[in-house]
Amino acid sequence: MGHSVPNPASCRVAGRTGFALEGTLREALLHDNGRHDRHLPALIRPDALPSGR
Repeated sequence: MGHSVPNPASCRVAGRTGFALEGTLREALLHDNGRHDRHLPALIRPDALPSGR
């Protein structure tokens, strides 16, 4: 799981759906235009609880 760092749409989707950035894998993805870093988002149950609980 994860997404290419230079893909701003994927970065926004991960953030808006409650995923936190856990880390970055350097040059982990190979695309037609070369290697890209990969963000590793994570979501655990306490992150998903509504605020004010």
